[in-house]
Amino acid sequence: MNMVRIFNFLYGYYVVTMQGRKYEKVLNLMHVNGVYVWDIKYHQDGTIVMKIMRKHIDQFEKLCTRFGVAYKIKSEKGMPVFINRLFRRKGFVIGAFIFISGLFVLSNMVLRIEYPTEYSMRKEELTVQLKEAGFSVGMFKKAVDYEQVKKNFLVSNPNYTYMNITTNGITAKIDLYDKTNPQDIYDYNEPADIVAKCDGTIRQITVAVGTPVVEAGQQVTAGQMLIEGRELIKIAGRESDIYRRAEGKVMASIVCEIDNIPIFMYEPNETCTLEEEKTLKISSFSYKLKKISKIEEKFEYRINEKPFKILDFVLPISIETRQLYDRADAVEKSESKIAGDVIEYIRQNDFINPNAVIEDIMIEQTGQYEDTGIYSVVLTVIDNIGEVVVK
Repeated sequence: MNMVRIFNFLYGYYVVTMQGRKYEKVLNLMHVNGVYVWDIKYHQDGTIVMKIMRKHIDQFEKLCTRFGVAYKIKSEKGMPVFINRLFRRKGFVIGAFIFISGLFVLSNMVLRIEYPTEYSMRKEELTVQLKEAGFSVGMFKKAVDYEQVKKNFLVSNPNYTYMNITTNGITAKIDLYDKTNPQDIYDYNEPADIVAKCDGTIRQITVAVGTPVVEAGQQVTAGQMLIEGRELIKIAGRESDIYRRAEGKVMASIVCEIDNIPIFMYEPNETCTLEEEKTLKISSFSYKLKKISKIEEKFEYRINEKPFKILDFVLPISIETRQLYDRADAVEKSESKIAGDVIEYIRQNDFINPNAVIEDIMIEQTGQYEDTGIYSVVLTVIDNIGEVVVK
């Protein structure tokens, strides 16, 4: 039954009414002549409502006229009607065509680059280096010579030993390995020690394989041995040394100094009204959906960008909402708010390991540019300072 309904919808049908003494004869003749009608309903006033296929409407009208039965076409339904109405709205059709074409074009472009979590170069520098090598956001995937990009990048950056680019939809994933961050492929039969990769004070040592040579509370310097790959074992009652690959984790407190951190110094007071500016973004194109007058007299409070999704697929289309407030409603941020913004800036720009725990922070303002303060930070974090060094 469902297949019949789908068939009728695709070919289109009419909803008609008829009224008269000979309506039964009209129905019988339609049946004899192969005119298909369905959903026949009888009303108390003698009116019959039913549905009839588009191709049979002429026969229906002729039979009703021939036997003096009054009829009326109430409505026309189905796919042909929808298509006809659609094509009458030329602006909608053109807009839909442009939208679908735009999606097709954008789906064949690189609109997002996913960087590795650990690398010696910051994201901004890495983006510039990739662009100079011939790869950037907005390029068509099939137009990129990936092998040439890898070659250009490695020649310009000799500190890197390996690079790979893989694409998945509109996202390009970059894999990088440098001399200070080699690919994690180990020969576990090869003896190795764990040494400190920076200065710090030992907090905790967890040894899986090997012998610890430092203890909690001890200060160590970069390159100092922390866990030796040597182990003492007994064979036939005799003690003997064997050398293996050391495994373990050495947590230490590390002092980091970071300068020139820009932080906006103001925030809205509790009673001010936030105004919103909305922008539609399609890849690198943008269109203001809602504008704010006298924007030069306002401060930016928050930016939120919401992408469009179909199931789990993220479309290259988003709505950016900027919240702003009048300069007259601005108050200086508290010290705790400044500290929170500084920590957020440090983590977002990968100054410390994402897994590091911040133990202490000292902040000092060293300058100011218009409404932005420049800060220096002395940061104490707890992090794993061990790295494996082959003997």
